[in-house]
Amino acid sequence: MSVFYKVVGRKRPGDPDSPMKYYATQKMTGQATLNDVCDYIAPRAGRSAGSVKTIIEDCATAIAESLASGETVTLDGFASFKVTFKSKGAVSREDFMKSLIERVHVRMRPKKNLKNAAEQGVKLISIHTLAKKEDTSEELDEGMGV
Repeated sequence: MSVFYKVVGRKRPGDPDSPMKYYATQKMTGQATLNDVCDYIAPRAGRSAGSVKTIIEDCATAIAESLASGETVTLDGFASFKVTFKSKGAVSREDFMKSLIERVHVRMRPKKNLKNAAEQGVKLISIHTLAKKEDTSEELDEGMGV
């Protein structure tokens, strides 16, 4: 399993005079859809892809309803979900009003075994390195009269 990355330069936000620093950022190679996941699970579970899709959709609905009821949802071996807020501050507890809440978020935290499984066997490959290899192979092809 390979995960590709590229290196990008960034300055500190709001400070155009700050020195450029370079960071790795992931370069995704595609997207797995709900149908792709269902097609993967179906033969392993002895179910049709349609029934797996219904189960996953029902799971998402159950999570959403639990979160809307103020509960934290923990799916052992998978992830936990909870609602978080972004709000403006008030000078005192008494001055705080619900209107200061700007946004409600759902936070998903993968469980350790999911994180570990995702990280095991991952080979990090720089797309810059790949580009250099492609340029070199093109030069070799041109030199060979191909």
